[in-house]
Order: sequence, then C-alpha cells, then structure tokens
Amino acid sequence: MDRSEAATTLLLWQVEGDPHLADALGKEHGSLLSLVESVSAVVPPRPRPAPPSPVSDFLHLREESAAEELRSRLRALAPFLPPEEREELEHRLESGLLPETRLATVLRDVERLEARYLKEHLTEDFGAWVVPPRPVLRAVLLFARDGRLLAGEGTAPVDPTTLAGLISRGEAGSTWSLVQKAVTLVGHLGARSALVAVFEGRPRADAGATLRLSVGSLEQRDRLTNALGRPGGHEALRAFVRAVRMLLDKNA
Repeated sequence: MDRSEAATTLLLWQVEGDPHLADALGKEHGSLLSLVESVSAVVPPRPRPAPPSPVSDFLHLREESAAEELRSRLRALAPFLPPEEREELEHRLESGLLPETRLATVLRDVERLEARYLKEHLTEDFGAWVVPPRPVLRAVLLFARDGRLLAGEGTAPVDPTTLAGLISRGEAGSTWSLVQKAVTLVGHLGARSALVAVFEGRPRADAGATLRLSVGSLEQRDRLTNALGRPGGHEALRAFVRAVRMLLDKNA
C-alpha cells in the first residue's frame, strides 16, 4: 500500500465513522501509512462494489429495441412494397433512438402495410384453393315420361336404364340432383318429357332452372310434342337437345 492509497482509505473510514479508527487514533502516533496498515489488520474486510454495467447494456433502451423490431418487420415486408414507400419508412427509422410517439406512428404504418399484404396475397391464394373447377357438361339427355330415351348430345357415363326408372316413377314438375360416382346429374320432369344434364364437377345452382324452362318450352311447341310419341330419334328433338346443351354450356 502506498501513501496515496493509505490517504484514500483513511478518508473512507472517516466518512463511514469506523469504530476501529477511533481506537487506533488514540494509540498510534506513527506515519499515515503505518496507521492505516495497523488499523487494516483489525478492520473486517468490506465487499467490493459491483462493477458498473457494460456500456452497451446501459444504452440498450426500450425505444432502441422497439426501433430494431420495426426495422426487422420492415425488412420482411420490403420485397412487397413500392420502392418509394419502403425508402420513406427506412428513412424514418434511421436514428437508433426515437421518441415513443414517433415509434408508435411508424408502428401503425407498418401494421397497415402488413394488413394490406395479408389481404392481397392470402386472398389470392385462398381463392385459388377454394374456388371449385369449372364444371364440364358431359351430356344432355331427353326422355319420354315412360322412360324411353328419345335424343341425346354428348357421352354420359350413366346407365340409361337407371335414369329411365327414376323418370317413369318421378313426379311431374319436380327438379332433382343426383351425385353418381364422378358426375352430377340434374334433371327436370315435365308432363310428357324429361331432361337430364350430366356434369363432371359441381354444376351451377341455376342448371335446374335452365332445364325446367327448356322442358316448358318443349311441351308448348306442338311440332316437338308430336315427335315425342314417335319411335326412335327425331331430328327436331336432337336439334332441341343440342340447343339446350349449348345453353347450359354458355351458363356453366
């Protein structure tokens, strides 16, 4: 221990009012150094004060952490923002320490941009996933009410005998839908005839209404109703079924 350190120790004892110091001053008449050394031998050791916190921890304020989090969120959004919008936000976050009021304003703007991104991109992705594929009209079949197949357009992977039974037992004026394997059948029964449309996929909701109107139109036309009772296909009936198919295809 040198003289300077001894003087500092003595000053500390005097400030703290150490009782050992009063006893020593009454007994010792030597130098300052010998006085401090003799008292140090009987003074209990004092715990050393904890070192100060690192400068980086001291300066790492709440506002700085909030600003860094905003920069991170902005970097994630950057590829989806117009350049001028991105640069304007980056400029507002240039300083490492910003007032809370300014941080709150920037936070609202970043949240608004995040919400806009989710609305634009997730709506597109979700829409592509849930929208069903466009239905494909495979065939349109015209039956007499006794179940005879009179005319058809297209190829239907359906047993006509099964449909004949449904039509002959069905109630006039009824519209129905039936899912069979990979196709959906939509039909309408009139007083003397019935139309059945065969779709691959889910048809539009108004397919039944189109068939109902078509059957009504058919049964109001004498030339076509007369053809219903003739054996075999009739060109007029085939032309009618072709027109119905075109109408359904247009509205599908």
